[in-house]
Amino acid sequence: MPVITYTPTEELRPNATRVERNVSAPVEIEVEVTRLVPITEEVIVDVQVPVEVDVEIFEQRSVWEDVTVEMPIAVQTEVDIPAPPCHWHDI
Repeated sequence: MPVITYTPTEELRPNATRVERNVSAPVEIEVEVTRLVPITEEVIVDVQVPVEVDVEIFEQRSVWEDVTVEMPIAVQTEVDIPAPPCHWHDI
């Protein structure tokens, strides 16, 4: 009867790879842009400026005032707990 035996072997297979690269090169581009700019016209104007103006100043002063505040405070009291009734005395 024939006998089949397995012998492991290694194979080298070429692997196809694809590589893409972007290459940036400095490029100068001239662009013309048209913009609308507002035109300013200068006009001579007479302005009356007040020389002396009365300004009202309000003075505010702070005053310390003692205020009483009521705060609740927890009070602990000790109360004796009575002994539980004995079940032997009920018989």
